Amino acid sequence: MPTRTKAALCAVALAGLALATPQATAATYPTNPFNVSYGATYAAGTMTWYARAVRLDGNLRSLSSSGCRRAYAVAYTADLAQLDERSTSAQCGDQIKPFQIDLTADVAGGAAIVSVCLLDGGGAPLGECKAYARSDAS
Repeated sequence: MPTRTKAALCAVALAGLALATPQATAATYPTNPFNVSYGATYAAGTMTWYARAVRLDGNLRSLSSSGCRRAYAVAYTADLAQLDERSTSAQCGDQIKPFQIDLTADVAGGAAIVSVCLLDGGGAPLGECKAYARSDAS
């Protein structure tokens, strides 16, 4: 068999092998649902726990009759050392809008607990905050 033919057959075989090899999938990260409310307003969604960060994806409901609202979250270690805190901008009026909060947890093992609160437009807490432990924590 000529060398060119062998090379072409090897290339075809390698291409077929590459197609048959299962492709790596994205890592699956633990998630928790969250939901905090005050009256008829709320922040609700899902938090995703990464190795050194936590992301909250949710919806924030505000009502013109109850003033502006913010979603607020704080990340902690298992020993309750605060790692990061962030909030959305104030949302006013009758609306439900998506939001995303990214918390840094740049320590070994990442965050263990995230507390989520509703704030008024000026940043004062409304009702009680809720703490959520990482869903894969043992």
